[in-house]
Amino acid sequence: MDIPNSEFLELLSKSALVIPPEYVSKILETKGFYSPDPTCSKLVAAAVQQFLTETLNEVLDIIPGKPVTSLSSKNKDQRLCLTMPDLAGALETMGVKVEKPLYYADKPLGNQ
Repeated sequence: MDIPNSEFLELLSKSALVIPPEYVSKILETKGFYSPDPTCSKLVAAAVQQFLTETLNEVLDIIPGKPVTSLSSKNKDQRLCLTMPDLAGALETMGVKVEKPLYYADKPLGNQ
């Protein structure tokens, strides 16, 4: 879908984002990127929101084949529990590999 830049910027300014652009701007500043234009942080926030939406939709596609783990004992509350293996599987289909980090001990175990 090709839309002119002016229409895209207008849509971006009117959109309600889940992740506040101010928060994104602060994170970008801590990583060494600063832009006085608030549209830049709003664009990054929209991209992050889209990535999270696609990832969670992929997880929800994976979950129906597995038994559902409910977070509460009440039957009327049907929230799902997002497990790390489910998230890792969804991210792997999107090209992001997630592995459990190696464990490093400060001191060797035992009486050495």
